[in-house]
Amino acid sequence: MEECKLFAENNPNNRNPISILQAGWNAAESVVGSSTACIVSFSPLPNEEEKARAHASTTSQSTFQMRVANLGDSGLLVVNNESGDIVFQTEEQHHYFNCPFQLGTSTDTPDDAAKSTHLLHSGHTVVVGTDGMLDNLSPQQIANIVLNLRHDTTQKVASTIATEAYKVSLDSHAITPFTKKAFQNGIVEGVVGGKPDDITVVVFRFASDVLNLKFSAKL
Repeated sequence: MEECKLFAENNPNNRNPISILQAGWNAAESVVGSSTACIVSFSPLPNEEEKARAHASTTSQSTFQMRVANLGDSGLLVVNNESGDIVFQTEEQHHYFNCPFQLGTSTDTPDDAAKSTHLLHSGHTVVVGTDGMLDNLSPQQIANIVLNLRHDTTQKVASTIATEAYKVSLDSHAITPFTKKAFQNGIVEGVVGGKPDDITVVVFRFASDVLNLKFSAKL
């Protein structure tokens, strides 16, 4: 991920998520292991760039473009702060149940990532997380936290989501999103209860003409 960060910083005019992901993959070519990935880039639309340069006030219609490359079972949600509605969420990529697309020792490549582009408006919050978040909390549970903490900091939102996912991961009786997906695939043994896993959560909130960047929590 450090190489992804460096590529994005050194190439401000080429923040295509696939290019960023490719840079990281190239740098890690000799590393043993594999990983899922979710790369997100934000950029103002041309008229918003003009407003920013002019230091003009913006309206609730201020808009950013969000580009996403998601490979595997990490992912993101876009939530409306005021209603708690889920505006968009990524879909997981699996070769088969519990075998997500990954970069590393598998044959998957950055080009296999699901690519999408979306518009963000004032009042949207983006929650990016690893499977440790998404396997233990449903999209609506995550959206409810965003809604309930809409007046708090993004750091508070991220840490609350990560903490709640961690609590569920330790609950031996929980019926989690992972449990439900296992049931759907005909697996009923050993899947009730939380799913301990790495939990990373990053939260962006779009307010007026700026993104309140970026606050993350790891457990």
